[in-house]
Amino acid sequence: MLCRIDEIERRNILGFLTERIGVLIREYNTVLMNDRGGAGLLDELSRLSVLRDELKNVARTKQQAKNRLVMPPAEFSTIEAVYHRMDTLARDVAATPRGDPGRLEIIEDMTRLSILADSVKKKGAE
Repeated sequence: MLCRIDEIERRNILGFLTERIGVLIREYNTVLMNDRGGAGLLDELSRLSVLRDELKNVARTKQQAKNRLVMPPAEFSTIEAVYHRMDTLARDVAATPRGDPGRLEIIEDMTRLSILADSVKKKGAE
């Protein structure tokens, strides 16, 4: 579910979570000073912190994927190099369990390389 939100929504949610966590920390400190039970506040604070951390991890993963999109030209100097990399990725997909989150990234890399190979092949045919 978290992967389907766009960047603006993610920033808004992170802003809200950070603000709410700050409010809860202040309330919890007040409760501690007044020696009342703060279990509910602590529970909500813990849940929001986990949610915020997960959102940050999603953002970090997306950024890493974007960084991987940049392929050094020397690595793919020929169409054969692209095909060789696609073959390696296909073997990686076959060796990666279906539930592994890294599998999707490998498939995305294969897709990008396939598109690259297709466009190079079309340009060569023109």
